[in-house]
Amino acid sequence: MNLTNWGNYTDDMGDIDDYLAAVLGPKRLPLNWLLPLTTVYAVIFATGLIGNTCTCVVIASNPYMQTATNCYLFNLAVADMLTLICGKFIKFLFAHTFALRLLRYLI
Repeated sequence: MNLTNWGNYTDDMGDIDDYLAAVLGPKRLPLNWLLPLTTVYAVIFATGLIGNTCTCVVIASNPYMQTATNCYLFNLAVADMLTLICGKFIKFLFAHTFALRLLRYLI
């Protein structure tokens, strides 16, 4: 099967899944990659969420901490928590799947 040119791909060359698997690799990561990645993402998520929550609680509960600079830091902490909750979780689910590799290949 010629995998170098998609324009020359015909039905008699095989299934499109075979072509994509040959070009993009396996659909899922092996377990020896998945467990360390899961651990790293969980640590990043937990420390980020705890640290930003503590920052928000300290700034919100102490009136003398409510300055313009700390208001900016409070907003940064909230934005960082939203990014952690939405962005890291979605990346965790889809970063090493076949669909995202296909998207990276097409872009």
